[in-house]
Amino acid sequence: MRNAVSRSLFEMMPTSGSFFDKLGAHQTMLADTVRCEAYRLAIQKSIEPGSVVLDIGTGTGILALFAAQAGAGKIYAVETGDIASLTEEIVESNGYSSRVSVIRGNSLHIELPERVNLIISETVGFWGIDENILAIMHDAKMRHCLSGAIIMPRELQLFLVPAVSATAASPIDYWKQRPYGFDFSPAARRAYNNIYIRVIVDQDEFLSAPVEVGRFMLGEHTERTLTLNAKFNVTRSGIMTGLAGWFRIILADDVELTTDPSSEPLHWKHCFFPIAEPIAVDGHEVIRCRIETIVVDGFAAFSWHIKITDSAEKTLREYHQSTGQFCGDY
Repeated sequence: MRNAVSRSLFEMMPTSGSFFDKLGAHQTMLADTVRCEAYRLAIQKSIEPGSVVLDIGTGTGILALFAAQAGAGKIYAVETGDIASLTEEIVESNGYSSRVSVIRGNSLHIELPERVNLIISETVGFWGIDENILAIMHDAKMRHCLSGAIIMPRELQLFLVPAVSATAASPIDYWKQRPYGFDFSPAARRAYNNIYIRVIVDQDEFLSAPVEVGRFMLGEHTERTLTLNAKFNVTRSGIMTGLAGWFRIILADDVELTTDPSSEPLHWKHCFFPIAEPIAVDGHEVIRCRIETIVVDGFAAFSWHIKITDSAEKTLREYHQSTGQFCGDY
């Protein structure tokens, strides 16, 4: 069956709360059959009769239900949002109330009545790290796990590539066009100090080979700040508009998910770090980038620094951009 991703509508109510309180957000994730079936398979591989499971960011409870279906003895389904009350009803309607306990709260702050054999979470952002999964999984391992417990996902890898993407650049271009004859340059600055999500980048838009810029064993990393570096040798000509990013997560042996452009699209699609002014490259340049992140209020703020040099190492252009001004102190 073709993966049915990102086809849901988003409703007007509730008017307050987070994006994840909308049914449409959860419908989009549930409709991503590749995502859900990969998690179901990984859970089936990892559950033993009587296993005690912690599902962090349970949403409408699908991963907790998979765990119950696979034979777990007890599942603690933790959710910060108001959707938790609906999740309790869904659990009850499926007959799992005796084994699935929905807990309204943040996994970083709650206390469980017992330690668990398996931690499951899909707090995986559009570029993997942007929903604070590193801190979430480390805290869960330290405070909620039995010795030898399984962490799922267990590994996260991040990738970048310089790319030509008119689609990703269009939000910036709009503000530079002086709508109705007025100067909207302040809006343009905000636009290019942002990261664009659910972008689709094709392999034929790559300007070099992709580079893995980060690899993390989940549960092991505690960093609140990260610095990721990469070097790209441009191999074709084009108008570079920024860096496209994607991730790969390992759920269990032989079970993984990736948003690599060569793979079937998932609901995350790709993310895009734009540059303030597109630049023409002829296939001989070197691009160096440094991406820095810091977690602010549970989400990552980003700063990206890009330097483009010619084959003689002469600097052609440098860019320094940051989402920090919109994400608290950075």
